[in-house]
Amino acid sequence: MFPADFLWGMEIGILPSPEDLVILKLLGIKEARMTLSWSRLFPSDKETISTEAKEYYVTILDAMKKCGIRPLLTLFDGEIPEHLLNRGGFRNPESPDWFAAYAAAVSKEFSKYCDRFITMSDPPCASFLEAHNLLKAHGKAVQALRENASQPLLIGFSKSPAEVFPLSYVEEDIDAARDACFAAREDAGGISVNLSWFMDPLCFGTYPGEGLELFEEELPEISEADMTLIRQPLDFLGLNMAKAANPVAADAMLWVPRFVYEKYQKPLLITCGGVLGLDCVSGDGCVHDANRIALLENYLGALQKDVNEGIMILGFFMEGFGNHRGLIFADEDAEIRIVKDSAYWYADAAASAGATLTVNRKARQILFLEANEDGEVDLTSWIREGAYAGLTLDEVLRKMPELFGGVSQPPSVQEMITLEIEDDASFLQDQPYLFVTVASGEGLLNGHLIHKGDHFILPSEFGEASFRGNLTLLVSARVPLVTGA
Repeated sequence: MFPADFLWGMEIGILPSPEDLVILKLLGIKEARMTLSWSRLFPSDKETISTEAKEYYVTILDAMKKCGIRPLLTLFDGEIPEHLLNRGGFRNPESPDWFAAYAAAVSKEFSKYCDRFITMSDPPCASFLEAHNLLKAHGKAVQALRENASQPLLIGFSKSPAEVFPLSYVEEDIDAARDACFAAREDAGGISVNLSWFMDPLCFGTYPGEGLELFEEELPEISEADMTLIRQPLDFLGLNMAKAANPVAADAMLWVPRFVYEKYQKPLLITCGGVLGLDCVSGDGCVHDANRIALLENYLGALQKDVNEGIMILGFFMEGFGNHRGLIFADEDAEIRIVKDSAYWYADAAASAGATLTVNRKARQILFLEANEDGEVDLTSWIREGAYAGLTLDEVLRKMPELFGGVSQPPSVQEMITLEIEDDASFLQDQPYLFVTVASGEGLLNGHLIHKGDHFILPSEFGEASFRGNLTLLVSARVPLVTGA
């Protein structure tokens, strides 16, 4: 289960409508991340805020309050007023002051409605000069937000990390993935996706040493005063982890927050957790996005494991509106909104504090075990996939003994009996557990490819085990095999 104060939110873009907020209310979503439009608020070079834009955002923030939705406002997500872009954008040394003035106006006008802000989310930059000015702009914006606020604020900065994870649970592989998470890129064009180039100055007041050495000839002038300005007190770090429908992304969701929290020791917020998929409206007028639900199950299951192990994750903001990424199908031209199946699933997960997730229930799954260097399987063996991936058999036995009928250890190989399977066969798993080794052959077990040398356990809740292929199994108990199933 997630903590009671875990934030289950949606990211709703730049220009949501009051009707969009009604959808969130009906789904029971109480947290919304919205990005302000710098161009709408300051459309010209006048220093005063646009009355029309101010009234629009006040209307939306009032609607959030009426719907019981708490806002999280992002100041900058790559959009800059044209009149400032024409003056060089963040290449201009005056750009930090422009952004500070924008932040001050936002704080004066909107801090009465909102006490949480993100200064920047994935700020785009093509050079180290732009990156440095963006970070100085962030520092000045934090100061301006706090100095002009009508109440105490929580402030953060959000960045997309590299999608990395260890190839195994061996310490050397974990160390390699950690290094890759924070590694400097080989060219300035990669600076926008260099996590440590942004996070190190924010948290430590220094650029990463590896990058300073690698990019020495391309760096602008950097002073101690600049670094002091950049290192403003922050309340959280945001991670944008919107990914394509890719099973390995769940592995990154498990490991990247761990690496980031270990290094920076600040609370984390998943500020964008979209899942890209090819969604379409079915004949019944609905959007049945089962693939997104499966990926979200894995994403949130990974976060649950992080929370269980002491990683301070404040919440998860799922991308809300979008035909192929968000939870709400949004046809801008026709102004159509359709709540996808995944939105209902996410709402149920939020309402139950994650109790509906597989990771918080006894999972009906195969527990595949990795043999040790001697080719043996024992209590120290890792579970290689599924809800318990990364845990040892001993840890699962201790944490969830009910999966195994309350026993404290698996059977030894000497207790195995031989089970021959030809073509199709099945049996009902009604034992406290079954420990299985594939002695020869290859085949399918409930859709999973198994072959010689595989070791796995079927917990008591597994139910029917259906095999296809030619296999010789060593099984820890006699089972009534039904052939030709």
